[in-house]
Amino acid sequence: MLSGGIRGDWDRLIQDSLVQPRLAMNWLPASNGNMKFTIAWGEHYQPINLAIFGLAMDQQRTDTFYDAAGTTIVGAPVVTTFVIQRGTLFQPRSYNTTAEWDEKILKSTYIGAAFLLREGRDAYAWELQPSGQFTLERSREDRYTSGEFWVRHAFGETSEVMVDYTRSRATSNEVLDPSISALLFAAQQPGPLAWDAPNRLLSRGWTPIPWGKLLFSYFVEYHTGFPFNAINEEQQLVGAANSLRFPDYLSLNLGLEKRFRFHKRDWAIRGAAINITGRQNPIDVVNNVDAPNFGTFGGGKTRAFTARLRIVKQ
Repeated sequence: MLSGGIRGDWDRLIQDSLVQPRLAMNWLPASNGNMKFTIAWGEHYQPINLAIFGLAMDQQRTDTFYDAAGTTIVGAPVVTTFVIQRGTLFQPRSYNTTAEWDEKILKSTYIGAAFLLREGRDAYAWELQPSGQFTLERSREDRYTSGEFWVRHAFGETSEVMVDYTRSRATSNEVLDPSISALLFAAQQPGPLAWDAPNRLLSRGWTPIPWGKLLFSYFVEYHTGFPFNAINEEQQLVGAANSLRFPDYLSLNLGLEKRFRFHKRDWAIRGAAINITGRQNPIDVVNNVDAPNFGTFGGGKTRAFTARLRIVKQ
């Protein structure tokens, strides 16, 4: 089956009409329907992030730098403003190409693979001018490619296990994202995006266990640590953009559920251990190379336990 379509929008911020063509094809090569190929392409305009426009309506910022003793001002204060020239902007768009293969190879075993290419165009980026002013330009181009493979097997009607691995890359030609609260005095440069994680592995499953008629389940996730920038005391970029990374993320969740009948209703009580290994999985880092604790990671969720009671069926 081959299908095509066109989506139309009108954007009030840039005062322009948007036309987005789409194409897709589904193919079942076997008469039993156990194998399917899907290919799709489309142009997709991205909703404008109003926080970007808000920076141009915010206050200006003044930074005053002192010597190591903190008593003598070094150089003239740096005044920073964000400016938008609305007539030169278009709505960001991306061209998405996907290909997917699914197949049932045994009675209850399913495998599949997918490829995704997403190419962004006319995205917004703040460009640092010699005057210290940031102007919003539409020269940013993002690119995301991924290859994914998964296998899922059902052991009857009450047990299942699934494993999914993704290899991906998310990059941009203008990766820096300064703001009033987090300035970077550096010219735009290419690098990995903040959410780039080249390797990601997911697995989940559930099965009944004989003791107490309990339902056991698990969920495990691993991915490469996200990148971050290093800066110095003057808020200048040190090294390449997003050249450092957080530690790899790993979390294992285990759960037990018990179903019972009470007051003519089916109930389920569930207890779960979140990140049972107690791995830190930090979300914050001291990225100032002039700080004595540079490279110290913090935040994130450690081990936790949850309980839930729900009505399964009235």
